[in-house]
Amino acid sequence: MIRHGKSDWGNPYQDDFDRALNHRGILDAKNMGDHLKNYSNPDSIISSSAKRAITTAHLLAQQLNFNEKLIVEKKNLYLAPINELMETIKSIDNKVDNLYLIGHNPGLTSLVSYLTDDWMELKTCCVAILESEIDSWENWIKGVATIKEYISPKSI
Repeated sequence: MIRHGKSDWGNPYQDDFDRALNHRGILDAKNMGDHLKNYSNPDSIISSSAKRAITTAHLLAQQLNFNEKLIVEKKNLYLAPINELMETIKSIDNKVDNLYLIGHNPGLTSLVSYLTDDWMELKTCCVAILESEIDSWENWIKGVATIKEYISPKSI
């Protein structure tokens, strides 16, 4: 689970969906992508189509040499509640072992807490690596996963 990078609040009249990443958000996403090379590469990247989230997804993909054309954009992930996020997870093809899900708070923080029974706040451009022994994404339910690692831009 990955929260988008820091967004640009320079234009108070800009629609929230269209807000871009600020300079720090861009740098954090690139650094995080470079850091994630030390882990398993994603089989799939699914992202909210909001500008700050999809930009984060593309920056991560570039650093990981992941084909950006394979990033799945989902408008319904923009500020999605847990049930919407869970529907997305349950629809994942079981050939996917390593999923990168990129979105927003409060939904992602709630989702991580729901899946792990362990509360933690997912701050901007932070990654919560969840692990589960479940053999089908369809079977992901409350408490099914553990937090393997929490990575923040400040820690890398």
